[in-house]
Amino acid sequence: NIGMVYYYKGEYEKSLGWCRRALEGQDESGHMPPDMIMVYCHMGLICEALGNHERAVALCQKAYDLMEAQFGPHHPYLSVIKENLQELPWFIVESDEL
Repeated sequence: NIGMVYYYKGEYEKSLGWCRRALEGQDESGHMPPDMIMVYCHMGLICEALGNHERAVALCQKAYDLMEAQFGPHHPYLSVIKENLQELPWFIVESDEL
């Protein structure tokens, strides 16, 4: 999504706006494709870059929970989300919690 292009350019506010637009109309109670769930993880990375640490964790955790609930514990994107969470310097988690 174009939001990640802006993220890599360092234009975090624009990036966040595009990610929000990507999620418009998505029904969280229904099925979401993996790429749409990953938008939550991307938003978490953007929030981290903006200094909003609690929001970053919440968004990455939401992505993890949605992915696991919809696609099971062995979906390859789960490891990507887990790595993102564990790379946050202020996020401490026991490895068996995720």
